[in-house]
Amino acid sequence: MATLPLQSAQAVELSLPSPNSDPVQGFSPAGQLLSLISGYWITQAIYAAAELGLADLLGRRARAVEDVAQASNTNPDALYRLLRSLASVGIFTESQPRHFALTPMAVLLRDDTPGNLRAFSRFQGDAWHWGCWGDIVACVRNGQPATLARYQSPRNIAPIRSLRRKLVLTQEEFAETYMIPVGTLRDWEQHRSEP
Repeated sequence: MATLPLQSAQAVELSLPSPNSDPVQGFSPAGQLLSLISGYWITQAIYAAAELGLADLLGRRARAVEDVAQASNTNPDALYRLLRSLASVGIFTESQPRHFALTPMAVLLRDDTPGNLRAFSRFQGDAWHWGCWGDIVACVRNGQPATLARYQSPRNIAPIRSLRRKLVLTQEEFAETYMIPVGTLRDWEQHRSEP
């Protein structure tokens, strides 16, 4: 959980469960809100793990960070911080110092797992999609879709075909993953209609 630079008593009050806390979450309302506010950190960390294929590289056994860094062409210390952050929320586990293994959630980021969420994680964190959420205040004020405000032209609203290809998905796989009728996806890709 993120801790803000508050005085010690305030920090403890925000992070520890209180008698008035939600029994499901176990934290005070302020602690719960802080967790939600910082939630985008986790989303982007999951995106990075999915984009780099870390769950596939780890395989079914624990591996040293240095090995995974070499295989993923990443900096070992930066990768270690990423894996530790994800381990703190139950995605990956540090089985021994600087060695990580999969958890049930991490298995869902493997390409060979039926019903995996790797492509969806990559889609959610991709710059064209992620950036639209940064425009939410303007969209609520003016009523325009974020994609239109960001990309300026209906023809550039969502580079669906390039995104699908980046994810290495067929039209059928993409449509199934994102619950879009294949015909609708084809219309978007051929600019016969817009998302």
